[in-house]
Amino acid sequence: PVLSLLYVNLALGLDDSIAIPFVNIVATLLIAIVPALIGAYIRSKNERVARKVEIGGSTLGVLFILAALVIGLTDNPELLEASKYPNAWIAAVVFQPAGCIFGYAVARAARLPHPEA
Repeated sequence: PVLSLLYVNLALGLDDSIAIPFVNIVATLLIAIVPALIGAYIRSKNERVARKVEIGGSTLGVLFILAALVIGLTDNPELLEASKYPNAWIAAVVFQPAGCIFGYAVARAARLPHPEA
């Protein structure tokens, strides 16, 4: 959040016309960091319990993603029409392979062995 403030306001010289939602950024960071810290603490105390918590957390995460997908598609069925949003569909199809190719190319440029790239 602080770097966003520095980059946007100071480095780019932008005024207050761009509002950065710092509360949302901090909330997102906390949502990601707090469970990771709890998991690290549990693992430091008991690795067997940590494995069970990891499986439960992964299962819960998959269920939340599926629920978000179902709710999102039932609330916005027009998003499934490729003719209505062709750019979004093209981006969705190209994004994953392009990211994989880019990551592999960077790993190979860093001279990582093929199995690790």
